[in-house]
Amino acid sequence: MASVAGGVPRRSSPGENDTPAVSPKIHWAAVAWFGLLLIAGSFSILKRLALQWTNDGDMGHGFSFPWWAPILPGSAARGCSNCA
Repeated sequence: MASVAGGVPRRSSPGENDTPAVSPKIHWAAVAWFGLLLIAGSFSILKRLALQWTNDGDMGHGFSFPWWAPILPGSAARGCSNCA
């Protein structure tokens, strides 16, 4: 099959191709613009949530949710057994 496909590509040995890996550049202006649009689009919902968190004693923990929301899925993915 290799003769039909034009041969098997040769693997490079370590040290043969020492070009440094280039990380992709993050366009922070686009990230900020997308975040601003996301907040602007959901402002009325966020405003009502903040009012409920402020006025309802049972919902006071809602202000801590934005801080924990990004942390918990990552810790569960790493297999954290005593996280929650």
